Order: sequence, then C-alpha cells, then structure tokens
Amino acid sequence: MLNLNHVHQIAKFRSSPLAIAAGHAHGMLDPELALLARAGSMRGAARAPARSTSNRSGRVTVKLHGIAEGGYPGLYSMLGMGFATTSIERELALAAMDDRCDEIVLSFNTPGGSVEGIPELASAIRAAARTKVVTAMIEYQACSAGYWLASQADRVICSPSAEVGSIGVYSAHQDVSGAMAKAGVKNTYVSAGRYKTEGRPDAPLSKDATAWLQASVDRVYDQFVGAVAYGRNVPRAEVLKNYGQGRSMNATAAKKAGLVDYIAASVDAVSLTRDLSQKQIAALQRWN
Repeated sequence: MLNLNHVHQIAKFRSSPLAIAAGHAHGMLDPELALLARAGSMRGAARAPARSTSNRSGRVTVKLHGIAEGGYPGLYSMLGMGFATTSIERELALAAMDDRCDEIVLSFNTPGGSVEGIPELASAIRAAARTKVVTAMIEYQACSAGYWLASQADRVICSPSAEVGSIGVYSAHQDVSGAMAKAGVKNTYVSAGRYKTEGRPDAPLSKDATAWLQASVDRVYDQFVGAVAYGRNVPRAEVLKNYGQGRSMNATAAKKAGLVDYIAASVDAVSLTRDLSQKQIAALQRWN
C-alpha cells in the first residue's frame, strides 16, 4: 500500500513545475493507478524497466522510460513507472568512459515529468556527446521533459508511430477546501515567513501566489525553449513558432517541423559510419 510518505511525494510532484504531456499527467500521477501499475495491471511505460544498459557492437543503450523524476529514485522509479535523472547521469558517465563504446543510444518512451534535474541531465547528455556519438531513439514517446533531453543528442530518430514534442511547462493547484469543509476538517497553521504557507491545498490560490507560480512556470519554459533551440541548432523563434507550442506531434509532423532527423523503426536503419544499403534507403524513404 502507499504510505503517507508516498502520498506526500505525489503531492510535491503535482505542485512543482511539470514538463509532462498534459494528457498523460492525471492518470499517471494517481496513487491508485500507481498501485495498479505495481501489480502489473498497466501496459507500456509503466511495465517497462525504468532504465538499463547493454553493450552491443560498440553501442551502449540507456533507457529513459516512464515518468522523469528529479534527483534520486523516488516513488515512480521504485514502482517501475519512471527513471531518476541522477541514475541516467551515472550511466552516461560510465558509457562515456568506456573505450569499447562508440555510440550511446538514448531509448525514449516517456511523457516527461518533473523539471527538477532535467537541465542537469541535458548538460550531461551534451557532455557525453563531446566524446561519443549520442543518438536519441524515440521508441514510442518523447514528450515535454523527454523531448527536452532527446533534443540534446547528435541525432534524433523516432519510430513511425511515435509521439514527439509537447514543449511546455505547467503547474497545478488543487483546492480541496470545499471538500474539507463538508467533512468538518479545518487545518490550523503556525508559521513564520509571509509566504511560507502559500499554495496550500486547503485554501484557494491567492492572486499573489498565482502570479508567483506563473512567473516560475515562465522561467522554466524559457529555459526549456533555449535548450531545445541549442540542441537542434535553430533560433529560439523557430522553436516558439513551429515546434508545437505545447502540443505533441506524430512522426511525420515532427520530421517536417524539424524536431527529429529521421523516421525509422530502429537505430540500425540509420547508418553512422557507412553508406546506407539500397534496402535501408528504400525503408527510410517511405517515411522521410
């Protein structure tokens, strides 16, 4: 069962600025669904290993599957529903030091998650790219914080059915004061510091708190757009205008807009060091 600490983790996750596809957030951040996922009742990213590496012909694969969690492994990582940014940083560092490794493949199947730790992991990806070829392979989904990370790779490949983009940030405040009043529950706070209890869930969000929260979201969004522009080597205005404005895209639209370089079912379909075979060229031309 989820204990009080787990519930607090979920509440903190919800109230922090999020870079996650909006259509995926509510279900994946629900404690009851988290328990179902732990029992194996959900498919896709929730059942996949959060991360792993393998070495094959000079290639190391690092999996970024499920919800992104900043810092050390938290609830979603422990339930097999996500990955911790610090864990991925360690795997990147090991791959970068591996003389047998020529290419690091980042395997994505993530709707995004918390923005905590994402700028640092993006920097780690760029650092790894100084010594290795870094390829982002979007298996099914790289949205929001997931795309923030994928865009830092040397090349971005997505599968024909992939969902890409959702470049945006939001935060949510849940006002449960009405429900608590009906239940006859009233909290009393003893605090120091004018804004210490700002944003608490048992009261409506004040105008000042809303403005502060909006400013926080805007700062993260500005950082997000700048990182994507840098990674994709395009002007910021290009990202703001043509990269979806918070919407996700299918593979064809993402390729046309410049979010990805290739559409292919696997990394092997796009050659790094030799000319493509006629069969590979024909396969790529169907999508590109």
